[in-house]
Amino acid sequence: MNTEIYGINHSNMTNIKLEQINAFVAVSEYGGVNAAAEKLFKSPSTISHALNRLQEALGLALFEQQGRRLHLTEQGSTLLKQARVLLDEKQTLLNIAQHLQQDHRGEIALAVDAIFPHGLLLDALQEFAARFPLCQIKLHEGVLSGSEEQLLNGQADICVAYRVPQGFLGERLIEIPFVPVVHAGHPLAHESSISSRTLMAQRQVVISDSGSQDKVDSGWLKATQRWSVSSMHTAIEIINSGMAFGWVPLHLINREINSGELIQLQLKSGGEKSGSLFITLADESCAMSQALAGMLKSRITAIPSQAG
Repeated sequence: MNTEIYGINHSNMTNIKLEQINAFVAVSEYGGVNAAAEKLFKSPSTISHALNRLQEALGLALFEQQGRRLHLTEQGSTLLKQARVLLDEKQTLLNIAQHLQQDHRGEIALAVDAIFPHGLLLDALQEFAARFPLCQIKLHEGVLSGSEEQLLNGQADICVAYRVPQGFLGERLIEIPFVPVVHAGHPLAHESSISSRTLMAQRQVVISDSGSQDKVDSGWLKATQRWSVSSMHTAIEIINSGMAFGWVPLHLINREINSGELIQLQLKSGGEKSGSLFITLADESCAMSQALAGMLKSRITAIPSQAG
């Protein structure tokens, strides 16, 4: 193999081939042409030719002969790191192609109601990522009709929503308990047998529907002063500040209730409520959608009040 310094040939730069890069990396790793040829199942002359062509194209000597072994030159050592990156990118490309050939999608869009327990969702996504590492996840969190709307508009492969979208088949996934709460310093915090009339005179915070078309109202909405917010997190912060009461999914405020920071209201009737969430697939024949839906369903074993 010729190790002299070559003059750079710009026309050759565009003719660099991956097999030349592969030969370069193999020779550097195994210390010689013969060893590299054996590992790559090529003839030594093929490896030498590929390496010479690469050096000609780059205008650099990548190796120098020291005894029976070839050693990287300073320039060769610098280029080796990038050469390995190129080969890794090639392998990634091949993996993605194989992934797509197996009828696997490059992306799964998931629309989930914001009240679905995050701990269960993240556990399912972690399992999905391990099984389909090349698939991208697009997660949309909505409220009430917001998640359903994503599926109806063709923007979601799976939706977890308060009802099954019209024209689709779905199934009940989980029941979420809601409780009415206030901050410990709120005037209603330590009252008992609170009537609906008493509640009507207080400020209530509610979560507004994130959908843009078929908006719906849900729950008790009789307070004369009502604040609507777009996120459950904001609603809980308002309740924590003592400015309002509201019905909140129990699993989101268990810690605050146990610490005494939030107090569950003692109502005459209708204190605890529950909301159902349903899971629906846009295309029931999609193997990846079926897999992720199955992972979500398998997580519904913990009591919702204990799910983070």
